[in-house]
Amino acid sequence: MQKKYFFGLLVGMGLICLASVALAFASFLGPPPYTGIIINKSSKDVSFPSQDSGAALIVPAGGNLEYIAWSREFNLLGYVADQPYFCRKIKIGNVKFPYHCKHYDFLAEIKSDRPAPSRQPLRKKPRVKRKPPKC
Repeated sequence: MQKKYFFGLLVGMGLICLASVALAFASFLGPPPYTGIIINKSSKDVSFPSQDSGAALIVPAGGNLEYIAWSREFNLLGYVADQPYFCRKIKIGNVKFPYHCKHYDFLAEIKSDRPAPSRQPLRKKPRVKRKPPKC
């Protein structure tokens, strides 16, 4: 009976040591490969699914969010009230985007949901030629 418990404890300690070694090597890998910024210029809070954990990341209205991507090409799909609201296909190249004194691999901007005001040309009044007065 004691041999079974001793063997179980030994295996558990071995797994703990293996996990701590894996975490130590993960810290040497450095930051994730691609970091970008999502800027929300709309009046709604937009949520995005995270690539690594599956959690929902929320970009507040008028705010921004640092987004970590693990692949060079991916679809960025944003939701408002569980409905698709924003979709952009991101391809990361060699260009860096400066924003608030940092350099990012990609930049996604969510524009306002209101349509742009239409520009109508000004109507010109017809020119009226005045007749000289009769004497």
